[in-house]
Formats: sequence, structure tokens, C-alpha cells
Amino acid sequence: MALFEHPLSALPTAQDIELASALVSMKAGWRAPYVSSSTPSKPALTVSTSPTHVLPSEAPPPPPPARLPRSSSLPPAPYDYAQRQQAIQRYREKRRRRGAVGANSIRYQIRKKLADTRPRVRGRFFKVSASEAKA
Repeated sequence: MALFEHPLSALPTAQDIELASALVSMKAGWRAPYVSSSTPSKPALTVSTSPTHVLPSEAPPPPPPARLPRSSSLPPAPYDYAQRQQAIQRYREKRRRRGAVGANSIRYQIRKKLADTRPRVRGRFFKVSASEAKA
């Protein structure tokens, strides 16, 4: 046996290629890889005898769209102009009955009197220290 083998001696023979192509042609739908005759390296032909996985010809139907529960208090159709005007009128009436938000209504008169007597700086209550109170 020689110490050095020529790279072309490792190439498959014509008989090996015919056998491989016959095995490959038995598998339906599989194409053999392209093998160039000018490459000096060993071609990578792999033949598998495992069964192919068959996919169904039709995809499963998509799931039905999710339905949101409808509230029975809302009408099925959008408001027409007259219904919208009535709803706006009811809203304005309720808002007027509640009074303006943030209105200065005095609930406890004693709190108002105490707040008026306390010193303020820029509208905020200011704590007077004991030394300033004597002066």
C-alpha cells in the first residue's frame, strides 16, 4: 500500500454513480445533487432509506373569528342625529346638576375661618416659628 493516495482514486466510479442514481430515483420527488465532473474532491452523495413524511393536500380550515359579547344596553346600530342630540342633552343636564368640577363650595364654615386666620406665602400656608411669633 502506498503512503500517499492520489485524490482522484477516491472518486466514485461510474458504476457507483449509476447505483446511487437508481436508488435516488426510487424516492419520489427527490432530486439528486449536482456533481461537477471537474471537481477533484469526493462528491457528497447521501442516500437515505427513511420514509418521507407526507403532508395532507389541504390545509386545515382556519379557526372561527372570536366573537365579543354584545351588551344588551347598547343599540345594535350607531346613533342617528336625533338620538345623539338627546344623549348630549342628558349629559349636559347631569353635569349642570353636579355643579362645576372643582367649584369652591364651602362645606364647613369653621375650616374656612381657620384657613383665613393662618398666614400664607404665595397662596400657601406658612408655618410661623416661635421666635417670629414673639416679634
